[in-house]
Amino acid sequence: MVTRDSREDGMQYFGCFFLDNEKDMILNLYLEGGRGEENRLFYELETPNHHTGNLIRNFASVCHLPLSVNEKGLQVIRGEVPAYIDGENREVYILRLGDTKVANIWPDGRIERKASVPAIAKTLMSQTKDYRYDETKTIFKTYIRREVKFRSDLHTHMNGNLSPDILIALGIAHQIRYPLYYVRKLGLVLSDAQEVRVHAAREKVARQFADSGLTGKYLARKINDNTFLNFADLILENLENAEQNIVKIRISLAVLKDGQAVFTNLEKVYWSGCSRTKRTPTTGRTPSFRTACSGLRGSTRRRGSPMRRSPTRRWSRSTSRSEC
Repeated sequence: MVTRDSREDGMQYFGCFFLDNEKDMILNLYLEGGRGEENRLFYELETPNHHTGNLIRNFASVCHLPLSVNEKGLQVIRGEVPAYIDGENREVYILRLGDTKVANIWPDGRIERKASVPAIAKTLMSQTKDYRYDETKTIFKTYIRREVKFRSDLHTHMNGNLSPDILIALGIAHQIRYPLYYVRKLGLVLSDAQEVRVHAAREKVARQFADSGLTGKYLARKINDNTFLNFADLILENLENAEQNIVKIRISLAVLKDGQAVFTNLEKVYWSGCSRTKRTPTTGRTPSFRTACSGLRGSTRRRGSPMRRSPTRRWSRSTSRSEC
């Protein structure tokens, strides 16, 4: 996704950030000439999780930007980020999409996002070929005036759910049991060694249900539901495929926070999050992973902000358990 250190044209990978909370709209940054003075910064906006192309085409139309095709054959938006000198004689790259300032990008690697695309606008763009809203109703500034803050708790309980990245981090830190059914359903890629181990474990479980009376897909589902992998092993012992696996797991755990979600979407999220909200640890845990994941504790909350439990968070956790 964004692990490239360089491109065929010689530009060096500089960094990336996301235009949306669900991390579907990835904006990669590349530096021409290496880090130093008089360098040029370029961006590439891609939407790898949306294969129809509607999202990237509609967004390009809204911002009046041309489309390009990357090395994977997917449509992307490319352009240059102009450099400026501010009043304190500091160099800064300012990215604008259309007429909206999206981010300040500093030569030392800091990125300050100033605007984002809400989930409801992204959903509309991805589901139609004729998106008719303009830029002001598609890209929203990160800041709003305090007096217009929406203060009612009506229909905002989904904001109490933990984000997919935090759930993934908790799953790794606690080394939860991860059913083989999820692995196959989400199309996760295992290493050769993991495939051998899971095949042996599945054969052992299959013998337990030899006299269950189940057949066909019902028997296969029962066996896969009771064949478990260590979630930490799945990610950290399979780094070659970790990136694409995390993207698939993240999508399965995401739910719109600023729009409506139908029951089937909520059911999918509860189904995917079941193994994490129950937090059933794996037997034969790997001690080394506790050390490897110790740095994840601080990443689950904003720096300098205390963790606070809200009623909505307790509601979402209990609901996830009951639905599972």
